[in-house]
Amino acid sequence: MAAIQEFDLPARWTSLLQDTFSEAIHNIARMWPEEQSLKVSYRVIEGYDPEFAQDILAHPEHHFRAANQALQQFLLDAGEGNKVPFLRIEHLPSDQVRTVSQLRADDIGVMIAIDAVTTKISGVRPGCTSPCLSAWRAATPWKSLNPTNRNSLSRLNVHKSMAVAGVRNVRRVSNCSTIYPN
Repeated sequence: MAAIQEFDLPARWTSLLQDTFSEAIHNIARMWPEEQSLKVSYRVIEGYDPEFAQDILAHPEHHFRAANQALQQFLLDAGEGNKVPFLRIEHLPSDQVRTVSQLRADDIGVMIAIDAVTTKISGVRPGCTSPCLSAWRAATPWKSLNPTNRNSLSRLNVHKSMAVAGVRNVRRVSNCSTIYPN
């Protein structure tokens, strides 16, 4: 099966949306901003064009860009400007459904559905494990510090020594090598 050309996608999405979902799109325009996305069943797309449906699974980024562009153009043509709805595809085939533990590198860049239960919502706070700091006293460089280096001061002593030395500005001079959630 040959991949569908990217330049052909907006026309295909426009045809699909006009032929199958025009009433649903007009409902989105009427219900805006409470309803901002068009939910499309994968089964409907597969019934419309099986090759097109398979290409969506293989190249979702191109398809979502083209579908959202076609959806926005449909609303502009209908006189509903300044609305940017999004397309959502649901009811993917069972071979595209994974649990979190089944995720692999092969799943990057393809469309899959993840079967999971959210038990707690919390913010992920990234932290640096090896920052490199540079400090200044007045306008001259004072000392480059790497708090995680064995030959350097501990983090607590770094902050104390900066305060004792009258350091006014501290900035990061290199990127963190490792990020972990707190």
